[in-house]
Amino acid sequence: MCKCFSSPMQPIFVCLLTLFIAAPSFAQTQQTGANMVTNIKGKLKSFQPGVLTVTKDDGTDVMVQLPDELPAFVFSAEAKPAFISRGMLVRFSGMFDLAGNPQAPIEKVEIIQPIPTKQLRGSQQEDFTPGVHGDRHAKNKPPKPIANYKIVGVPMGIMGNGIMAVQAGKMLVRAQLAENVKFRIRFNNLSLAQPGDSVSVAGFYQPPDETNVKAERITITTQRVYGDPNSIDAKPERKSPRDRKEKAE
Repeated sequence: MCKCFSSPMQPIFVCLLTLFIAAPSFAQTQQTGANMVTNIKGKLKSFQPGVLTVTKDDGTDVMVQLPDELPAFVFSAEAKPAFISRGMLVRFSGMFDLAGNPQAPIEKVEIIQPIPTKQLRGSQQEDFTPGVHGDRHAKNKPPKPIANYKIVGVPMGIMGNGIMAVQAGKMLVRAQLAENVKFRIRFNNLSLAQPGDSVSVAGFYQPPDETNVKAERITITTQRVYGDPNSIDAKPERKSPRDRKEKAE
C-alpha cells in the first residue's frame, strides 16, 4: 500500500528575500578597523526584516545581520514523512547503478523548499533543482557501473516495503529507505522558527562593538519534531468555522 504525500495543507513558505532586501548594508554600519571573526551560540530572541536578535549564554543580546546568500541561512529540525506536503522537495544522496537501481538503503532524507534560481550561485543550484545529479567532474569520463548521485525531487509516496518514489525532474527514482531513516527539515527561511530555538552564527564584527554581527552563516535548530501526531509540538488540528462555533457554544 502506498502512502502518498497528498496532504491538503499548503506549505508555509516565508521567503527571506524580503528580509535580505530590507537589511541595511553592513558597509553602512561598519567603523574604522579590521573585521574580527566571531562564532556565536545562543537562543533566538526575536527577528525583524534583515536582522535577528540572539541572546548568548551569558545573557548578552547580539544583533545579527543575515548572510548575503540565502542558502547560508538554515532552519533544521527532525521530521516525520507525514510533514511533507505540496510544494516541498526532498534531497538525498545514494549509490545507484546505471539503470537507476539503488545499491544501498538511504539513511538520511532532507526536506527542503524551492529557492528562486537567481538567489543561487554555481553548485548551489544542484541542491535545489529537481533532477539526478552526478559528479560534476566526471562529465567527460565513462560512467561507472555504480556511482553516488544526489537526488532532488518531488516525493510521490512511500510503499509498504520502504521504497520511496521521487519525481526527480524527468526521471522517477525509487529508493530503498533504511529502517532507521532520518527525515530532516532544512528550510532557508523563518517559517518554522520560534523564540527560544538554538542559534549558531559564524560571521564577523567591527571592533569594539561585538553586539553587531554580520553573519556569513546562520543555523537555527530545535528539539521540535514536525509531522509526529504523538508529539506535543505537533501542529494543532485545523477546525472549520462551524466547529469553532459549536465549541464556543
